[in-house]
Amino acid sequence: MQFTGKNNDYLPKPHSHDVDASSVLNKLLTPSETTVISYFLSGMSISDIAKELERSRKTVAGHKNNALRKMGMKSDLELFKFHNDFFKQKIA
Repeated sequence: MQFTGKNNDYLPKPHSHDVDASSVLNKLLTPSETTVISYFLSGMSISDIAKELERSRKTVAGHKNNALRKMGMKSDLELFKFHNDFFKQKIA
């Protein structure tokens, strides 16, 4: 398993074929964080996710921020780049 060595030490390098990114994320994130990140990556806003999950916006934003922190990311852009690097090739 290869790791990036920067802030996101726990995340495998993009295109590392010996690693299942989903299993790495499931070990890092709580079920709530995983759900929020999944909805967020599908294009839902924090407010929309809060309505869907019947939680406050603050709770949902907290789950998203905790997930980003655990993954060593500081921005939504980093999250979307990670998503594209690992999962876009599965579509093709």
